[in-house]
Amino acid sequence: MISFDPAVVRERLTSHQRQIFDDHAAYDCLQLIVVDGPDYAYLVVKRRDQRLAASRLGRLARFLPLKIPYSDILHCSAPVLLLRHLERVKLAILRRQRTVALVAEARIFPVPPRGMMLPMITCFRSPLIADGELDRLYSEIVLLPI
Repeated sequence: MISFDPAVVRERLTSHQRQIFDDHAAYDCLQLIVVDGPDYAYLVVKRRDQRLAASRLGRLARFLPLKIPYSDILHCSAPVLLLRHLERVKLAILRRQRTVALVAEARIFPVPPRGMMLPMITCFRSPLIADGELDRLYSEIVLLPI
C-alpha cells in the first residue's frame, strides 16, 4: 500500500520521523509511506526542474521544453523495502507530481537499482560527521527553488 494522505502518513511514524514530517511540511515536499505487512518506508520527495541548455539542443529547442520536471528522493527510512517496491512507488510518485524521472542518491540503496547513474558532488567539512551519514534532507536543496 502507498499512502500520500498526511494524516495516515504522520500516524504511522516514530517521534523522530514525525519531527522530519513537521519540519518539511511547509516546503512543498511530497511525504508518503509505503506499507508492506508490518514494515513501512517513509519517504520525503521534492519536485524539481532541470534546465536544459537551448544551445545544446539545436533545432530541437523549438519543440522540447527547456525545463524537465523530476522527483528527487531526499529521505527514505527503509531502503530495502523501497527497493522491493521501487517500480510501483516510482510510478505513483511520477503520477502524483507530474514528473518524468525519479532521482535518488545511489548510496540510499543497498544494491544499485536499474537506471542511469550520474555523478553528484557534495561538499561538506566536519570532524564529527562521516560522508555516509549525510543526506540532503536538511540542506538548502529543500529550501531553495533550484
